[in-house]
Amino acid sequence: RAEHARREAKRRHDDNHVTRAASSAPPDTFSIALFSRIDRPAIERREATLAELTTLLSTFEGLTAKREGRCWSPTRYVDSAVSRGDAGVASLSCLVFDLDKVPPDPTRLGSLYWIAHTTWSHSTDAPRWRVVLPLSRPVPAADWRETWQRAHAALCPEADPSCKDPSREYYLPSFRRDGVPESTCHQGDFLEPTTLPPLSPPPHSRCHAECTPHPLPLIRHTLEPNATWRV
Repeated sequence: RAEHARREAKRRHDDNHVTRAASSAPPDTFSIALFSRIDRPAIERREATLAELTTLLSTFEGLTAKREGRCWSPTRYVDSAVSRGDAGVASLSCLVFDLDKVPPDPTRLGSLYWIAHTTWSHSTDAPRWRVVLPLSRPVPAADWRETWQRAHAALCPEADPSCKDPSREYYLPSFRRDGVPESTCHQGDFLEPTTLPPLSPPPHSRCHAECTPHPLPLIRHTLEPNATWRV
């Protein structure tokens, strides 16, 4: 049953002739939130154009300590929200992946628009990169976990798997005083979330469907009156 569901999901995916977001009008702005420090959850709402977003994620600040840096998240909060938290997130405008020890893989990211920058901890011997992909449309918070997981599997499987909560905040680009920051921007189409491949069922689900033995028939034995068991 699990295998059938997987094949059916793949068939629907293939039948849609998956394309990136070239067929839809790109968004004019992206909803983001800014935070003055990692430990200061007060929300500063911002609508950023693509140029503004790219500049924001390509401009570095030299810091003595990482925690001195400002933070951001690709989130639109409901009007009543005043501080960072999952409960107040309405939608998300970008995917963000943190890569330790490996740089972004342009082959996997393909023809998408993506921005990448090194983080404060980056060094030549221990590279640290952050990849940001603007989306063709906002993803509701309720759909975010599955969207992030599908994108993680398809685009950045090496990325930190813990960075998928809707209210996750990220440091803006910074570098140590002795560091050499790097950034890059790849022109392309915005990622359309519905084009992401479906998740494969976990191995134990397939095993349960394929390997569970059939129950043995129940055989009842009836003793005749005054009968005894022989051992």
